[in-house]
Amino acid sequence: MGSICTTARAPGKLILAGEYAVTEPGQPALVAAVNRFLTVHIRSAGRSGRAQHGWTWSGDTWQVPARGQSQSLRFVDAAVSVVRAYLGSWTEGESVCIEIDSELDRSDGRKYGLGSSAAVVVGVVAALLAHFGAGGSPGMAAAWPSFQEVVFKLSALAHTAVQGNGSAADVAAAVYGGVIEYTAADPVWIRSALGQPAFPRDVRRTVAQAWPRWTVAPVPWPTALQFSVGWTGQAASTARMLEDVSRWRARNPASYRRFLDVSAPAVRALTAALRDGDTAGVLHALRRSRRNLANLGAQSGVGIETPQLRALAEAAERFGGAGKLSGAGGGDCGIAVLPSSQTPACLFDAWRAAGIEPLDLQVTPAGVHILSDGSVLCANPKLSI
Repeated sequence: MGSICTTARAPGKLILAGEYAVTEPGQPALVAAVNRFLTVHIRSAGRSGRAQHGWTWSGDTWQVPARGQSQSLRFVDAAVSVVRAYLGSWTEGESVCIEIDSELDRSDGRKYGLGSSAAVVVGVVAALLAHFGAGGSPGMAAAWPSFQEVVFKLSALAHTAVQGNGSAADVAAAVYGGVIEYTAADPVWIRSALGQPAFPRDVRRTVAQAWPRWTVAPVPWPTALQFSVGWTGQAASTARMLEDVSRWRARNPASYRRFLDVSAPAVRALTAALRDGDTAGVLHALRRSRRNLANLGAQSGVGIETPQLRALAEAAERFGGAGKLSGAGGGDCGIAVLPSSQTPACLFDAWRAAGIEPLDLQVTPAGVHILSDGSVLCANPKLSI
C-alpha cells in the first residue's frame, strides 16, 4: 500500500495568437490548454523523512536523486518557495516528497513546446496548497480570491522568478484550461512584487491585490473548426528568443510599435470570430497573425518562422484552412485550423513530407485540478522528469 498523497494534474498549452506582443502591458493573446497533462504527487515523508522516489524537501534543503538533477528542479524549487512564503510555513520539521509524471515531452526527453515548465509550477503549487489544506478550504475568508486565482498568481511569481521574462500566458492556460483571452500583468509591477533575492514576505498581500492590467476571459471553441497540431522536431528556447527580440526592439521601437498595432486587432478579431462561430473570420485572423509574426522575424533577424513552420502554415492554407507557429517559434509546434468540411488526413500527409509530425492534441476544457484530497491512498508513481 502506498502513502497518503495529494495529486494535481495540469494541462499543456499552445498559443493561438498574440505571441511576443503579450509580454507588453495591455496586449492580448489567445492561449489554449491541450489534452496532455503533467501530474504532480505530494506525499508527506514524515519528520526529516526521506522518500524512496522523487525530490524530498526537508527543512530548508532538497534531497535529490541523481535523475532529479534537471532544469525542472529550478521550477519545483521556486514553486515550493512561493507556497511556503504564502502559507508562512508548513508543519515544522515536516518533509514532503514531490513526484512528477509528464506527458508533455517525448520519452527521449525532447520537448514539444507545450509549456512543461509552466505546468510543473502550476501542478506543484496547486498540489501543495491542497495538501496543506489551503485549497479552497472552509477556513479561507469569503473575500479571498478563488483557488484558481491564488494558484495562478503564485505560479506566475514562481515562473517569472526562474525564467526572468515572458507573460505567464502558459501559466494561465495550465490553471484555467480551455481557450482564454489573456493580458499579462504589468511586468514592472511583477518585478517589484517579486523582490530580491527571495519572494516577498507579504506574498499573501501580493496575491490578494488586484494585479494591474491582468485579465483572463474564457472563449468558446466552435465545433465547426478542426484543430490540428504539428511538431517540427526542433526544440526552441522561448527565453532566448524573447531576449533576442527584446534587444532588436530596443534599437527599433517604431518598427516594434507597428508590430503591436497589428497584433492586438488580430487577436481581438480572432476572439470575436470564435465567439460568433465565424469560420471565415477565424481563418482570416489566424493568417493575419501569422503574417505579422513572419514580418517580425524578417525585420529582427530572429528565426521566428522557420522553413518547417512556413511549410506547416502553407500546407494548411492549401487545404482551405489557416496555420501558424505557436509560441515563440524557432521550432517546437505549429497549429492549423480547418473547416469541418475538410479532412486533416491530406494535411497530415503534407506535413509528414515536410518532416513535421502530427500530434494527437485537442483543446481541453480542463485546467489544473486536484485528483485526491489527502485522504486517498495512492501508490508511488514513476518520476519521469
